Amino acid sequence: MEINYKDIGRRISKERHNKNLRQEELAEMSNLSTVHLAHIEGGTTKLGLSALINIANALGVSADALLSGVCYKCKKILIDELAEIINECTPEQINLIIQIAKVISQNKTS
Repeated sequence: MEINYKDIGRRISKERHNKNLRQEELAEMSNLSTVHLAHIEGGTTKLGLSALINIANALGVSADALLSGVCYKCKKILIDELAEIINECTPEQINLIIQIAKVISQNKTS
């Protein structure tokens, strides 16, 4: 399995924005240079384990939340992700999502 560093970087960036942090602030909190963090968020450099842990701790999230696209996502993470998406939708879009979910759930595979 190949690790998608761009997806990890996007998740880190999203969490940073959710916490209203600038790259400089997160870099300092994570004991990284701002340039290195920018490369991590851009997915142009490989993320080391110690850097991942430092970033996760600084953001107050678990490392698996940042890696969830790489590893099998647990149901709670998926539900939280869906809730975030739905929260930004119009009532019409939510209705469409519900209709799609009903169709998908009726076609369950073993």
